[in-house]
Amino acid sequence: MWTFRGKWKIELLGLLVVLILVGCSARELRRPAPPQMPEWCLFLSGTLEDSERGRLAIGIGEVSGIKSPTMARTNADGQARTKIAKLFNLFGENLLKDYQQRLTVTAVPDAEDQISRATRAFTKMNVRAAAIEDRYVDHDNGVYYSKAVIAYDGFLRMITDNEELPVGLREFASQQADSLFAKLPTLLPKPTPKKNAL
Repeated sequence: MWTFRGKWKIELLGLLVVLILVGCSARELRRPAPPQMPEWCLFLSGTLEDSERGRLAIGIGEVSGIKSPTMARTNADGQARTKIAKLFNLFGENLLKDYQQRLTVTAVPDAEDQISRATRAFTKMNVRAAAIEDRYVDHDNGVYYSKAVIAYDGFLRMITDNEELPVGLREFASQQADSLFAKLPTLLPKPTPKKNAL
């Protein structure tokens, strides 16, 4: 037979169990879901035609195996900017090659001097306009990603605004920039690793 005293203890115990369960479930609900990997992490560096921002050069940096988050993030940022610099160097090489062909065809007397000056100026140039636009950390695999972006106009301004470059080259760059930018590699998905056939 239940007494008032025994019933009170059971009800109190039941209430405590319910409060503990509600407290635990509330704690689970407050925990944010981990962010999903952005699509850009699955691509190699290259150019892209964006419907809103126009033509872009995108560098993707990827670093793993570094325990310090600050150092890993810095290295990923550096890699992303390096990929942009490689795209710019390829743009500059194509520009110089095409410009040299034009000078040869038109028989410009100081052609060799212009190409020499332009080559020296290109080796000094830095891609300062490339900005880190996004970062992502894959905590499960310890991989840090960074995405650097520079607009097509930024590429072109680096050449047309550089007074160390010959005037003829700067004019030629603004005339031929569209075709030169189109020669750069486009943003492509990373190749999927092949599974070892056993």
